[in-house]
Amino acid sequence: MNAGSCASLACVATVAIMGTAHACNEGDGCWTPESEAAALALLRDPGVREIALGGAGVAGATGPAAAWYNPALPVWQTGRASVGATGYRVLPSYGLDDLWYAYPSASFTAGPGRVSLSVAYLGTGDQYRTDEYGTILGTFHTYTAVASAGYAMKISDKVSVGVTAKWFRDHLVDTGQGHGAHQPTGSGFAFDAGVAYRPWRQLTLGVALRDYGPDIRYVDALQTATLPVRVSFGTDLRAVSTTHHRLTLAADAYKPLAQDSRRAWYLAPIRGWYDENLYKVDEVDDGHGGITRIERRSTLRAEARQIDAHAGAEYAYRERVMLRGGFYRDWDGGRRWFTYGAGVCLPVWKTAIAMDVSRIQSIGGESRWDPNDGRWSWSLGMSL
Repeated sequence: MNAGSCASLACVATVAIMGTAHACNEGDGCWTPESEAAALALLRDPGVREIALGGAGVAGATGPAAAWYNPALPVWQTGRASVGATGYRVLPSYGLDDLWYAYPSASFTAGPGRVSLSVAYLGTGDQYRTDEYGTILGTFHTYTAVASAGYAMKISDKVSVGVTAKWFRDHLVDTGQGHGAHQPTGSGFAFDAGVAYRPWRQLTLGVALRDYGPDIRYVDALQTATLPVRVSFGTDLRAVSTTHHRLTLAADAYKPLAQDSRRAWYLAPIRGWYDENLYKVDEVDDGHGGITRIERRSTLRAEARQIDAHAGAEYAYRERVMLRGGFYRDWDGGRRWFTYGAGVCLPVWKTAIAMDVSRIQSIGGESRWDPNDGRWSWSLGMSL
């Protein structure tokens, strides 16, 4: 993007990608499908419980943030309404206090189904504004904001469906210069759709397509970016369920479908399975002072490496105290996380107050560079 007034715009984009998508260090040129996408606040996990479960939630997410994982899930919740809020620092290991994420949300019964509302805000800090000579002219604030509204309903005793509509604003720079004199800010919309199937009370299966929508246009029609469209499949099993004890096991498989913005965006759910890197080109020194351009095409192995695994377990004592642990593996991004957390649910008059906390711990050599290492997340919620 021609946003000449931002000396550190490239740094902002890199930090955003590293914090929300993949900070790879493997031999694929450090490219992942998510690195093609913009509006990366859409990728942030808002469920503190689900973060502690390794990010697994497409079949069993609970609370007012459940619709983010699967729009079909809220209708399975008990109670007339619930509200909550999540917050955390985005890159704790970098010491950047002005990068933070907030997610207030609400869910309530309406007719035969349930409505979900939320706002996500990713503040990516203050940046210096410069002219074409590098002179500092001031500062500006970059952010991405997303407003969502969804509806879920049961179509049978065992199956529910849901859809969520999103509007977002990706504000990179206040003003540009030269060809980029227009404001380099992109706005757009996207949709989520999901299905939840509960063959019996202890088991739920889920699938969700998220952030499906047209490309974002920034300065002009030539400067667009794709959305981080993706699909997730998951299962949630109550392995133990007694009066005082519950043990839940959850697992998800996540496949990014984002592709180059020169492709038709509406075909991403199809083409995203086999040709994300159709347009990726490696430039290799030919040893004679020239450059050889090699087009990279997808292979079955490369596609398989794009599938991330999420798994976790939750133990609950009388649905008042919860202990959680999980594991997350991202092969093409080179990340491995051990996640853990806890929660309490306290009855207060006719309501229930829930407080949750989770932490991400990178394992292996990744902890040296993973910006998410040591990240704490907190949430507070209330149900009626």
